[in-house]
Amino acid sequence: MAVIAVETIAAAALRARLRSHGKVAVSVTASAWDLLAGRVGGAKVEGRLWESPLGLTARVLDVQVGLVELDLPAVFAQQRIVLRNTPVGSARVVFNADDFGAFLQHPLVTTAARRAVQGRPFLFDREGVVIAPGSRGSDGCVLFSGLLPASGQRYQLTMRPARGGRAVAVAATPVGAARDIPSGGGAAPTATQGGQQQQAVRSTSSAAGAAAGPLGAVSLATAGSGDEDPLVSGELSRFFSGLLVDLQGAELAFSSMRVYGGSAAGSRRVSGSSGEASVAGSEAVLELDLRATVRSFPPLNLQF
Repeated sequence: MAVIAVETIAAAALRARLRSHGKVAVSVTASAWDLLAGRVGGAKVEGRLWESPLGLTARVLDVQVGLVELDLPAVFAQQRIVLRNTPVGSARVVFNADDFGAFLQHPLVTTAARRAVQGRPFLFDREGVVIAPGSRGSDGCVLFSGLLPASGQRYQLTMRPARGGRAVAVAATPVGAARDIPSGGGAAPTATQGGQQQQAVRSTSSAAGAAAGPLGAVSLATAGSGDEDPLVSGELSRFFSGLLVDLQGAELAFSSMRVYGGSAAGSRRVSGSSGEASVAGSEAVLELDLRATVRSFPPLNLQF
């Protein structure tokens, strides 16, 4: 009964912190004696179709951690989860194209991206994200776009798994100065994968490239040539490979990525307390495996 009470309180607390959700389930591994001592051998949170107060969305968000030490008086008397240790474990998040676009424009990412390219900001577009699954054993990729204000250049970005999925490789191809791209235009991922991308930022100084020094010179040298910009590509690859997201107490750090879709996505299923459910139907999705460190239970007034 005590285990069920802890699971129920934790699940209810999570639901109260979300704007919307399809499913929230919490399971813990503990004996009655463990709980009397305030210890849980392991805990797992399963989330489906989550949306945070600031619009961060995911098809799937699962978090699993090892030893958890609880403040039992707070759990039972105050109906809140207070941790006495720092549990560590793993997490899995599954984004569709709309989810990843929202992620790119979320303050958690835009704040980190202020120093993404040699200490200077990179502005990602929310619109026009395309997730393209691989075929015949090849890795899939995610297509999106953005602006480097330091040079005034817009980029078509292709993100794919590297080193067996344990890192991210981003290819950044300049598509012209922001002021030269007509409203609603831009580079299309492919003729059959989403059409033209909408551009989120469209104005820049005509002297931006010169003012940016070597960074601007490299970008301008490859602009319009169809060649990848090695400097921006390398910087954004490092940015995504090393990205750490703090969900107000739960820190998630990149571990690996994969892209799947079509029949692969339709056949991929996950188990939960309410049985099995399809993750994404037939749509292509981006799956990230993450390292999880839980420093505190998220507060009621979530700011992510």
